[in-house]
Order: sequence, then C-alpha cells, then structure tokens
Amino acid sequence: MGNIAVWKGDSKLVDQIGQFATIPFSFIKTTKEKKLDFHACWLFVILRYYTNGKTGNAFPSYTTIHNLTGMTRKKISDSLKKLEKAGWLEKKKRFGGSTIYTLIIPKPLEFEDDDFFEEGEEPF
Repeated sequence: MGNIAVWKGDSKLVDQIGQFATIPFSFIKTTKEKKLDFHACWLFVILRYYTNGKTGNAFPSYTTIHNLTGMTRKKISDSLKKLEKAGWLEKKKRFGGSTIYTLIIPKPLEFEDDDFFEEGEEPF
C-alpha cells in the first residue's frame, strides 16, 4: 500500500481517500463533559469541513447540512445551540438572512499534554 497522504508542491495536502477535516483533540476529549450528543458532534465535523482556511468561517445552509446528515431543521438548530452553549461555536447573522459559523476553542480550555491520555496510554 502506498502513501495515504502526499504533499503537492504548493502547500496542498492531497490524500487517496479524498478531502478531509481535522478535529481538535480537545473537542473529542471534552464532548462528554460538555454534554454534546452525537448530532452536535457530527454537526461540528460538518462545520469544520466547511470552514474556510483563511477566514475561519463556515456558512453551509440548513439544506446543505440536512443533505449531508439527514438531520431535521429542528435537530440542526438544537445541535447548533448545544455547540454554542458548550463554547465551541459563535454564530453571526449576515445581511440577507444567512448565518456565518465560527468554530472556536472555549475558554478556559487549557490542557497539559498528559491530560489527553489515560495513565499508561501513549500518544501515537
């Protein structure tokens, strides 16, 4: 099996399984503590996928999110509220009615490297 990910000259990371989104490990480790259910977590992944690398903003429509996830408008709305309450999301209405979503790292969320691993567990 060849390389899974390869570097293409102009700073683009391309891999054989397609485009991907990185998820902060701090998000993964705090989902239970922040009471984020499956739908809120999946919505975070979708928003992360749509986040513009330069602006840090995402603006997928409810229709786009529904088509990718199958979530109802109510479930999308509830999940957005959970992400906001947990401190991982800021929403801003744009002129014309669309919404800009910005994923953020909640404060205070400062970890030592050791906080991410169980005793005896080693990083990769």
